[in-house]
Amino acid sequence: MQAVHETMLSDHRVQFGLLFCEPHNIAFYKTMGWCRFEGEVRVEQPSGSVIYDIMGTMTLPLAADAPRTGSIDLRGLPW
Repeated sequence: MQAVHETMLSDHRVQFGLLFCEPHNIAFYKTMGWCRFEGEVRVEQPSGSVIYDIMGTMTLPLAADAPRTGSIDLRGLPW
C-alpha cells in the first residue's frame, strides 16, 4: 500500500485515492491515512448505474482534500 501511495503522489493528476474495503479492514487503512467515505458511490452494472454498497468506501487525500460525503460516480465497473 505504501508503494501505491507513493505512485499516486508522484502523478500530479491524481487528486485522491479511492478503495472499497470490508469492515474488518477499516482500522488498518485508517492507520495509513485513509478516511471513510460516507456518501453514495455509483458504478455501472449490466442493468445500468447502481449504488455500490457491497463494501465500505474509503478515500485518501493526495493533491486535494478527499471527499468524505456527497456522491462519486465511477462511470464504470467497480473494479
